[in-house]
Amino acid sequence: MPTRPKVGGSRPGTSQPRRVYHLPQHGRKYVLGVQTLQMNHDHNYGGTTANQLATLDHLNLFTKPLPAPPEKLSRLVDYRDAGADLTLRARSYLHANCSHCHRKWGGGNAEFQLLATLDVSDTGTLGVRPAHGAFGIPHARILAPAIPIAPSCFTACLSWPGRMPRIGSTVTDERGLRLIQDWIQQLPSAESTDSTDAITRAETDATLQQLAGEAASSDQRSAALERLLSSTSAAVQLAQVVAAKSLPTPLRDEVIAKATRSPIAEVRDLFERFLPEDKRTRRLGAVIDPAEILALGGNVEAGRKIFFEAEGVRCRTCHQIRGVGTALGPT
Repeated sequence: MPTRPKVGGSRPGTSQPRRVYHLPQHGRKYVLGVQTLQMNHDHNYGGTTANQLATLDHLNLFTKPLPAPPEKLSRLVDYRDAGADLTLRARSYLHANCSHCHRKWGGGNAEFQLLATLDVSDTGTLGVRPAHGAFGIPHARILAPAIPIAPSCFTACLSWPGRMPRIGSTVTDERGLRLIQDWIQQLPSAESTDSTDAITRAETDATLQQLAGEAASSDQRSAALERLLSSTSAAVQLAQVVAAKSLPTPLRDEVIAKATRSPIAEVRDLFERFLPEDKRTRRLGAVIDPAEILALGGNVEAGRKIFFEAEGVRCRTCHQIRGVGTALGPT
């Protein structure tokens, strides 16, 4: 699990999540562990390559024999294998990284499922509005076919600082993100796609061309960049261009600098991953050092503004201070 290198009692670059982070993973109605889909692959056993399931069956480690030969059982594919079917790669990626929670009785509070064994139409994602926030994306859907940038929230869940999975995810998986974007792009378009989304995408494409155009003046580029950073939908598409490193380096650096200073929290957070780690906003994360936090100096006025006024900070949606906010959690 990549995390901050300073972790007491652990080797650099790793961490052991606290007990509270494990609680949602237990008490389920299924085993949270290796599965047939994941184990049904060849493995090199010190010079001898054999199927893992067949090997375990040969060693009599199963309480029952395999229901069929391994070659007839389902399996995931390596999402990095460019020669494999794109849909199988994307569904395998989502199954391995997301379906341990996003399934029936998975312990999460979202109703959709990401098991690779389900047809996409049965996952509860296609054309469904997100139940827990839309990152400021108009007409957002959990999965919008043929629209990898907006209003689909899939890519948002993989690229924002609060990305999934919640444990062990401190770095954006750019390779996995591109895979999911490519997969969504080739899904059949939904007939019910809102026309305003198509207009927004067309306008954003034109603005991106103006930003990167060789004939554009400095003022035209600045105006184009301001438009792209004025909404989350356009900023998500701009972030994809930045991630692809298709802009000239000076222009790319300018985009990152302006985006990470945006007054819109969702836009600012979206581009944070392009900053050096020491320039990113420090967050508590899963590794907390109480002594380090208590040693910091406080600022009551700054705290008041963050709680009552700051965009993107949602403490007040569950907590109250002096009667302001929602009395769901402790005051």
